Amino acid sequence: METVTTALGGTLIAQAGFRQRMGRVATVALTMSAAAPDLDGVLRLRDTAFYLSHHRGITHSFVGGAFLALLLAAIFYRFSTYKHYWRLAGICYLGILFHIVTDLFTSYGTKVFLPFTDHRFAWDILFIIDIFFTGIIVSGVILAYCWRSRSIQIGRIALTLLAAYILMAAVSHQMALVRLRDQVQRERLPVNKLAVFPRPFSPLHWSGVVATGDATYQNYFSILDRQDQPFRVYQPPRNNPFLRQAEQVDLVALFRRFARFPVVTLRQDRDGPVVEYFDLQFAHIQGRRPFLLEVAFDQKGKPRFAGFVRR
Repeated sequence: METVTTALGGTLIAQAGFRQRMGRVATVALTMSAAAPDLDGVLRLRDTAFYLSHHRGITHSFVGGAFLALLLAAIFYRFSTYKHYWRLAGICYLGILFHIVTDLFTSYGTKVFLPFTDHRFAWDILFIIDIFFTGIIVSGVILAYCWRSRSIQIGRIALTLLAAYILMAAVSHQMALVRLRDQVQRERLPVNKLAVFPRPFSPLHWSGVVATGDATYQNYFSILDRQDQPFRVYQPPRNNPFLRQAEQVDLVALFRRFARFPVVTLRQDRDGPVVEYFDLQFAHIQGRRPFLLEVAFDQKGKPRFAGFVRR
């Protein structure tokens, strides 16, 4: 999830009993620790490729998060009046775990088991910005501060509602998978793999993606739809010399390691051919292609540019 929501989630957890027992330091520690794993977001200042390689890496792993919790606890121990280090470490790790788990609900992928494996895990349940998820957290925090005498009950009720919403989204995800599998079976597509990804603003709307040996298919649908929604078909260019050259570029190798459903297209620019790579796991909004990679050639067929662009 995005950083503001996870930070406020830490604030909400603090209202469920920690602030009342430990004082203000619990709120500050849980809020900051719930945001802390996204410190690796500064990697994007270097370049997108470095960001893709390392974002949601060691700071988002269970082991790396534990060391981060120990560091944060040491800071709070030094600069606060609360002198129970291991309790501080415990609540800092709780905030970090909240961040890690909520990131797992999204589709980006999180390396939770670093340094043992760099495999990215993603549960594809929630969009990275979910107004209902954030709304429950914000409402709980506001009510807890406005009605302090009932803050523990409010905090726990809000966390229960949050868990119920996540469960509802998980059920919707499974229903969407069933819908997609049924459509694939009816259309007799030779599936290599498939997935459904959450779309913005509604836990009922999904993007279905199917990869076969020859093409990749995508459609958008609601679990309330009665009719199958048509697929858009992406077929890679065949036996193309520019594609063969592009596949030798290091950035393309990095992109293919990261992408779950890569799509390759070829277009003619005024300066020469351009090979484009994008990942359908991020194509939640029609027309938007985050992490779009271009390898461009001049009119003589020589590479002139390779990099991520915004489009």
